Amino acid sequence: MDVAILTGDEPIEASTLANPYSANALCKAYNDYMIDYCLPKDARFWGSLVVAPQDPQLAAAEIRRAGAHPRIVQVLVSHGAQRPYGDPFYHPIFEACADMGLPFAMHLGGQGPRPSSGRPMRSCRNRR
Repeated sequence: MDVAILTGDEPIEASTLANPYSANALCKAYNDYMIDYCLPKDARFWGSLVVAPQDPQLAAAEIRRAGAHPRIVQVLVSHGAQRPYGDPFYHPIFEACADMGLPFAMHLGGQGPRPSSGRPMRSCRNRR
């Protein structure tokens, strides 16, 4: 194995928290911990910057704050979100990712308010 990309565990579920300020504070604390404590442990460790999408302006600020670290390789959110990620509401996050040259990644899970891909449909076979 050449590298391991750290993705966190509970911090990626910040998108399910009702308070966007608490969610953002949790993400900032995790990102600082990962950068300061985990990444220095092994040169093969690379990091995912975790953001809380409930407030796209706060998330974009976090991407610009911590995304410049040379071993941060992506911005990571949970699948559970208040709106589908294609909503223009999230454009500040995507713009910050583009500015920092980081891909936007989504972890499947975190069913929070709604899955970001929308509600599941019933199978056509079950309809009458």
